[in-house]
Amino acid sequence: MTIDDNQLTSYQEAIGKSRCWDGFTSTTKNHEKAQTFGNILFIIDANSNGGIDISALSDYDEEEVLLPPGTTFTIDKVHKTETNTLIYLRLPPSPTAASTLIHLYPTPSTSDEHCCDESAMSSGAIKHLTDG
Repeated sequence: MTIDDNQLTSYQEAIGKSRCWDGFTSTTKNHEKAQTFGNILFIIDANSNGGIDISALSDYDEEEVLLPPGTTFTIDKVHKTETNTLIYLRLPPSPTAASTLIHLYPTPSTSDEHCCDESAMSSGAIKHLTDG
């Protein structure tokens, strides 16, 4: 995934806040595979909320794990290096298996695509939950 400086700033300003992806989110457990997809990696601490492993169903060898629509997360940290940017996200605990996932595809297309009204959300957008 590739984002511009304005989008990166939006993530930096949202550190410590809860957000939600409206659409399905494709991730991988394979860090090396994820590094080939752009200048940014979302490092997702899935703790005990690991999504659905669809590796056996996927046409691609990506160790793909699918997060369902409405997956909530907290933005913990944004770290910019010489070659890329790492955005660390934390999912709330749930009864599923623990793992760390890395975001593969451009969800959201901009970090400004967020609001409080779910009906106004487009697929793949980031949504405010609480800023408290």
